[in-house]
Amino acid sequence: MTIFYDSRYAEDGSVRFTAYDARDGKYKKTVFRQWPSYSTPFTYHTWVETDRIDLVALEYMGRADLWWNLMDINPDILDPFNISIGTKIRIPRD
Repeated sequence: MTIFYDSRYAEDGSVRFTAYDARDGKYKKTVFRQWPSYSTPFTYHTWVETDRIDLVALEYMGRADLWWNLMDINPDILDPFNISIGTKIRIPRD
């Protein structure tokens, strides 16, 4: 996945570089991001058909705009709009 320079993931301290994209044969500016580590214990949520990542963030974390934190904690989920029913996602506990 390409992370663009103006992305929220391109925070200070990220390594910025130009990478070759073999799919289109072009060089693109991108960012290497150090994924955060979480030392807090987790609780788990089992995904159901009616779930949305922002609403799950609101339910467990109190703010819908923290959905991207859930994506950070669950790096095996690549698409927040296509989470399979029955998937267990990690939720940080305070």
